[in-house]
Amino acid sequence: MTKLLPTPFHFTGTKCLRKTHQKYEIYKFSSSQSKAVGSSLIELLLASTLALFAVSTAAQMMNNFYNSGMNRRAAATSVIEVAISNDLAWFRQYAVLWRLQKGPFNNLSTQVTHTTDPYTQIPPANPFNLSNRYELLPECSTTTTAIAIAFQNDAASSTTYVAPINSPPNPVPTDNSSLSIDLTTTVASGYDLARIIQPGPTKGTLTITYTLSKSGTNLFERSNSIYLPAAGWCP
Repeated sequence: MTKLLPTPFHFTGTKCLRKTHQKYEIYKFSSSQSKAVGSSLIELLLASTLALFAVSTAAQMMNNFYNSGMNRRAAATSVIEVAISNDLAWFRQYAVLWRLQKGPFNNLSTQVTHTTDPYTQIPPANPFNLSNRYELLPECSTTTTAIAIAFQNDAASSTTYVAPINSPPNPVPTDNSSLSIDLTTTVASGYDLARIIQPGPTKGTLTITYTLSKSGTNLFERSNSIYLPAAGWCP
C-alpha cells in the first residue's frame, strides 16, 4: 500500500499561514507598544506643560507679592522721611530767628525772637549790614547746656507760633521726654516714630534723635545736630 505524502502546496500553505499569524501577533504587539509609548509621551508632555504653568504662576505670584511688599515699604519709608524732614526744618528755621536783633527779614515780633528789644530790619540797600545780629545771651556764661535749654523752652512756648514762623508739625516738650510723632497715614501704620530733644555735646547745639520701631523692634535711630546761631555771639 502506497503512502500519500502531503503535497508541497499543502505544506507550504500551512507554513505560510503560521508565518502570517506570527507576523500578525508581532504587529499587534508592536502596535500596542507604539500606542502605549505615544500615550506616555502625550501624558508626559501634558504633565510637563502643567508643571511649567504651575511654576510660572507661582513665580508670578511670588514676584507680585514681593513687589507689593517692596512698594508698601517704599511708601512707608517715604512717609517717615518726610515726617522727619518737616520736623527738622521747623527747628532749623526757628534757630535762625531765635534771639535775632537785626536782620534782613520783615517785621519780627518779640514773641518770635524772644529778645529784650524789638527786632530791627536792616535796610537791604546797605551791603555792609546784611548779616544777622543776635542778642547777647545771658546763658553764655553759664553751663554748656543752658543755651540749648533756653532755646527749647522758647520753642515750646505757644506765643512763638506767629508769622513768619508757623506752628511746628509736632509738639515741642520742655524736657528730653520721648514724643511719638503722628505719621498721619495708613501706609505707615504699625510703625512708631519717636523723637527726643536734648542739649548737644557742644555748647550752643541741640541734638534731636528719631527712633523708628515696629512691633517693639527698633529699626533705626538717627541723631541730628542743630547749631543755634545766637550762641556764636557769646563773648
